[in-house]
Amino acid sequence: QSNPRAIAGHDSSASSTSQHGDIPSSNLPALGTSMELLYTGSLLARLTNLRVLRGAGRLRDGRAEDAQRILTEADTDDQDHPHVCLLLALCKVHENNVDGAISELDKCLASHPTHVQGRVLRAKLLKRQKRLPEACKDIRLALAQHPNHDHARAFHNEILDLIDNMYAKATNHLLRNENELAIGWLDKCIELDEHDTRILVRRGVAYRALGNHAKAVENLRQAIRIAGGECPEALSNLVLAANDHAVSLLKEGRVVEAYHLLETTVRTHPSNDQLRLNYGDVLLAQRK
Repeated sequence: QSNPRAIAGHDSSASSTSQHGDIPSSNLPALGTSMELLYTGSLLARLTNLRVLRGAGRLRDGRAEDAQRILTEADTDDQDHPHVCLLLALCKVHENNVDGAISELDKCLASHPTHVQGRVLRAKLLKRQKRLPEACKDIRLALAQHPNHDHARAFHNEILDLIDNMYAKATNHLLRNENELAIGWLDKCIELDEHDTRILVRRGVAYRALGNHAKAVENLRQAIRIAGGECPEALSNLVLAANDHAVSLLKEGRVVEAYHLLETTVRTHPSNDQLRLNYGDVLLAQRK
């Protein structure tokens, strides 16, 4: 099974000082929200345009309206452009205008798609709006581009904790034979991480328990593909689900579909007696 935390190097003891030059938020004056502390401090050391630097200073001091006026009037070059967009987004955050902040970040990322602070802040704002699948997409892209960035790693770990929590709820429903409720939670997990094989296996098991053998086979095969064939739990459950599905197909007279399903499964599980018996029934049915 996949280990999603290995993607980002899950480490709850990570330093508050980023490997990309961010300074600890505890050294900054209070501004009202942690987001401004996390991002404006790291920018001050990078800015070269004095007007932009002045706007960043106003924002850090909690004067978001002044900062927005100064930044909007600033004559910036390509190097400073993404920082200005990020700072304007933080001004919007300060005003609780999340849609406006995301719009500014879209401008930043359109011209500078690898700007990690902009990508992480956008993910945080999308999460605030409960747009979790989009937030996950952003944070995975940030990690792909900057795998050691502390803020990206920390936020990714928050997402993984959320997935773990929903997965635990789904497992509890499965144990109580509440399969539809389990599938509901597993669907939410898949929206956030479609490559987590443990979720696909659990959803396949739940679908089989509900008698939806086609969906069970689909989920289990997907888990096996993602794992490169090395997913014992998915493989063992696939035998059961494929066998059940083949029986259902035979009862409906769908012999050709049953044949293809069993032929593929028997090839990968040649020692399973029940599969081979049903495969024999299909071959006899085809001959008739």
